[in-house]
Amino acid sequence: MDKAQEFLRVYIIDSYPEILSEVQTKRSCKALLYYQRKTVEKIYKNGLINEIEYDTLIDTVESAIRIVTFKGLPSMPILREIMINRFPGADPSEMNFLLSKIIERKYQPDTYVFEEGDEFKGAFFIIRGRVNEKSSWINQELIIGNIVGVQYLLPELSNTYLSTAKTSTYAILAVIPKEIIEYKSFVCDLYKEAAEEYILLNRRIFELTDANEKQIMRISGASTVIKLNKGKNAVFKEGGLVFKGLPYSKLKSHIIKPSEKIREIREESIVMMFPKDFSLCFYKGISVSEALKNFYVKTSNKVNAQKDLQIEDLSNFVDSRMDNTQSITEGIDYSNRRPALYKKRTIVPIN
Repeated sequence: MDKAQEFLRVYIIDSYPEILSEVQTKRSCKALLYYQRKTVEKIYKNGLINEIEYDTLIDTVESAIRIVTFKGLPSMPILREIMINRFPGADPSEMNFLLSKIIERKYQPDTYVFEEGDEFKGAFFIIRGRVNEKSSWINQELIIGNIVGVQYLLPELSNTYLSTAKTSTYAILAVIPKEIIEYKSFVCDLYKEAAEEYILLNRRIFELTDANEKQIMRISGASTVIKLNKGKNAVFKEGGLVFKGLPYSKLKSHIIKPSEKIREIREESIVMMFPKDFSLCFYKGISVSEALKNFYVKTSNKVNAQKDLQIEDLSNFVDSRMDNTQSITEGIDYSNRRPALYKKRTIVPIN
């Protein structure tokens, strides 16, 4: 029994969740219909309905049981459908480029995808299964829809892997080449996906050496990554972190403090915009690390209330939590905003 359960977990449950969901739904429906049939027989024996009514009800229930029994399993989506769903704002021509470059690979459980120190050969989009990514600075388990090693697609990082990835279950992965970052349809999406890892790798640049991993995870998940276009105007009411470029001339670091001032964008930049009301946590005289701590404490009650609702069902994606009113959108590219993904992760302390 234990071996059978382990096989189901490694090869079915984590790799084909939609099949598991369909089987569970069918079992629940059949159990309900069997109960209805037994109830109809009981009320007929008690004389509460006549024979004609009994036959009609039984025929209806039996018909429903046959429909549920012979209903086919959901079809497996093709790679194009999966990628379009993952990058909904992608330009069709750029999507065609990506699909022409992607290589699909299958991995058995406990197989290395890449190892720390290896030359970078691409990131890995999880189509099926789970993958654990681990190093001295991070230890996380990624699920369907996540991109393993997404941070190495960013031009700011080196061409070697700084972590090791290993499959936890049977997995199907799509290899994504580094050229994807050159196409604007994917830029914001990739920086958003890589935000947590990118910040953890660059704590000193973002002045977050005093912030713990949970606080960084919380603010990254709540924020939105946007592209700012040169020559346009924007307001950073809640503040943010600069991932690429120099948004305006008076900015002296990678940290944008909350301000109502209208800024002219000096050069094309990628910025992680802090969420609505973050300015209440990032007030004058405190560091960005202290602001993250304040935000973590402020939002902890909401998170704790939702712990029983951990979203691993990809159909439950929710819209970005950014409030459009916090910025002037004239200079901002929102075309690539996407639903947030759930990452099951455990962060280990940095020595």
